[in-house]
Amino acid sequence: MRTGLVYGALLEGTREMTEKKRGKRRANTSPTSSETLDRTGTFSSCEWDTVPQKPQKKKKSRLGSSALFKKYQGEYRWEGVIDQAYKSAGEEWAQVIRRVLLGEEEKSIPFHLRYFEIQPGGYSSLERHQHEHLVLGIRGRGKVRVGKECHELSFLDVLYIPPDLPHQLLNDRAEPFGFFCIVRAERDRPHLLDATERRLWGISAS
Repeated sequence: MRTGLVYGALLEGTREMTEKKRGKRRANTSPTSSETLDRTGTFSSCEWDTVPQKPQKKKKSRLGSSALFKKYQGEYRWEGVIDQAYKSAGEEWAQVIRRVLLGEEEKSIPFHLRYFEIQPGGYSSLERHQHEHLVLGIRGRGKVRVGKECHELSFLDVLYIPPDLPHQLLNDRAEPFGFFCIVRAERDRPHLLDATERRLWGISAS
């Protein structure tokens, strides 16, 4: 009988000592930045980080802090935008003008937005290159030759021209044909198709 009482007392004392040690450990342990104590006395990692963060420096925009606005003035002209020749004089194109809306003066812009206008009977050069084109019809109607296909482009029609695909825009109507053209700022120079390439693509010399 006495042995049982002694054993019970020793067991109770051991439990009390264990609880005291656990209490000391909890008192000396502070939650980490990503852990907090919940109501049960255990750590929880589901709370927000309470450690104050250093304010991050704002990255400066490549375009600066000023917006760029060019007001439309009617007749497919924009404020501050002048007419330019499509390319150097040559027989591979005719009756085309170019107006650069974005990208000529703004060197940091990664793309160029140009407006081209082809007069009746005019056409762009038949060419190919590694950079891509995005063409958006704005004025009148015209034809676009892309590889062995031919499409009619009119108001708000969109055409994507992939790399290295021969293309040419033509105006077979009685009114001007105008369109936006978006390209990368950094791009390769166009390659004009020679007679051999024309034959391979089934394109006549006319």
